[in-house]
Amino acid sequence: MLRILRLFFLGLASAQPINVRTEYARCPILIDNPFPRFSWQLNGSAPQLAFRVFVSPSPSLYPLAWDSGVVVGNTSSQVSYAGAPLQSDTTYYVIVSSQTAAGWANASASNFGVGLLTPAAWAGAAWIGGFNQLRGTFSLRAGVLVSRARAYVTGVGCAELWVNGARVSNDTQGRETFFNPGFSTIYSTRLLYNAFDVSALLLPGGKNVVGLRLGQCKYGCVC
Repeated sequence: MLRILRLFFLGLASAQPINVRTEYARCPILIDNPFPRFSWQLNGSAPQLAFRVFVSPSPSLYPLAWDSGVVVGNTSSQVSYAGAPLQSDTTYYVIVSSQTAAGWANASASNFGVGLLTPAAWAGAAWIGGFNQLRGTFSLRAGVLVSRARAYVTGVGCAELWVNGARVSNDTQGRETFFNPGFSTIYSTRLLYNAFDVSALLLPGGKNVVGLRLGQCKYGCVC
């Protein structure tokens, strides 16, 4: 299958799809829609005749989670995922190929991270505050290579996440944000949450410190 996919991408140079987005964002690390939508643009003026989308949990595109098959038409937005169920806390890789009169061309690989889609994915998470500490430590063995680390943070109030003395405040697009995770109007049953990439902040072979700085919530109480 992998060999076939590689042959498929060796098409003629034509209008290449660019700016591949998932749910309108470039390489977001938090998508909690089980059927995310993809969009892209063409870098030329030639009209798109057909497209094909590949999605895989591996950058090698094997195994595939979804192959849209060849879809005839000029659609380049609102293309919904329709493959195997997405797994929580997993990065997926996306390749879009477009056909014009000059032939097929593929976009550079894009990716998106899946959030915590089910209650089971939150197993082991614990509320902090009140009599609990807002600071914790853990250690990584020397020589450990941290390739991927995500922090999922939720709460009724506003919180700043700190890892090893650094404020973690970037959203899924890398922009600095404040007042996370945001207010929910039905906070008794549903809360918003954020995902942060903390891979570069962790220290192998030593103690890591994680803490939260809390603010007041919507109703004026300190949570």
